[in-house]
Amino acid sequence: MIANIINLSRDKDASAAAVQAGKNLSSEGKGHVTIEDVSVVFGAGADAHTAVESTQLEVQPGEFLCILGPSGCGKSTLLNSVAGFVQPSSGTVAVDGAPVTGPGPERGMVFQQYSLMPWKTVRDNVAFGPLLAGQSKSEAQSIAYTFLNMVGLT
Repeated sequence: MIANIINLSRDKDASAAAVQAGKNLSSEGKGHVTIEDVSVVFGAGADAHTAVESTQLEVQPGEFLCILGPSGCGKSTLLNSVAGFVQPSSGTVAVDGAPVTGPGPERGMVFQQYSLMPWKTVRDNVAFGPLLAGQSKSEAQSIAYTFLNMVGLT
């Protein structure tokens, strides 16, 4: 179903921020993703549609990955399985050895559609997650600054 999977960790032109972020995760040993024989089927019987079929993938901590393919081939469905928004019909998805059974704070998701709160600043949008997790306003602002700095937006 997925046309091409390209590992960009060997691409010398990868952005410095992405490479550094990957090194930070790699040094902590976090971010190991395994997808074993995952299939996702929507609907049942004659209405069944297979979005992802028998997919295998392993991403090591620190790797930067790009999934390419035509519209409707299952890219978003596969990523939604890793994020915990879609449960596989068969197979397993695990992050750092733990099965993914739903969304979790150790995984982030960048949505394809507009998902910022337009009345907030960029910093306040980034700080929103830490605030929801119980961080103080000053801690959340500090965390937001750190992440914005990582991608050159400070």
